[in-house]
Amino acid sequence: MHNRSINILLLTTVLVFSTLYVPQPILPLLAEEFSVSGSEVSLLISLTLFPLGLTPIIYGYLIDNVSARTILHWFIGILAVTELSFAFVTDFRIMLGLRLLQGLLLPAIFTAIVTYISNLSAAHQRQKSVSRYIAATITGGFAGRFITGLISDLTDWRVAFVVWTIGLLISWSLLWKLKKDIPTQSSSLEISGIWQMFKRPLHFRVYLTVLIVFFGFASALNVLPFRQGNFA
Repeated sequence: MHNRSINILLLTTVLVFSTLYVPQPILPLLAEEFSVSGSEVSLLISLTLFPLGLTPIIYGYLIDNVSARTILHWFIGILAVTELSFAFVTDFRIMLGLRLLQGLLLPAIFTAIVTYISNLSAAHQRQKSVSRYIAATITGGFAGRFITGLISDLTDWRVAFVVWTIGLLISWSLLWKLKKDIPTQSSSLEISGIWQMFKRPLHFRVYLTVLIVFFGFASALNVLPFRQGNFA
């Protein structure tokens, strides 16, 4: 039961993390489709990443009062609907709005998955389980880019969104097999405590390093798709 639940959560992680980067390899196609510039179409990534970096703390408070499985059911269901909508959207502004909505959904899903995995694992297995989760996020990031690019090259970019929607619906159905968890009701971290953490030199340097590295990584991957197209 434990291994099955972990595997369902890891599959969900791969599929959900893939949706974060689905538009990235086809940015030139989307720019041409909607007649927008390269910088404008890159907002499809930026608008999703922005709330992803700000809202996990807020969702941490939510999970203290709502079970992680409940959050996963609702948010992944909504995520699947937004993903399918991309296959039919004809207005770039609507697409931006959908990506912003996804950016608000994804942090809640990731936080719920980590919480469920941590609660499900014994203390001596928790580090291994979280490591497997991190590996699943990397796999999802690669799969989202590679499979989307492959499908778009073989058929049409809209088909890629349909394929990922099917994957999310499969994940959503498997989540019903998870045992309902109990909210952690852990002691809440005060906002002042968060600022105190950032004031510590070691913590500040670590967070700043992660910010700079991820900024450069995400920026490069937004630019590279245009180097092979007409938008270079």
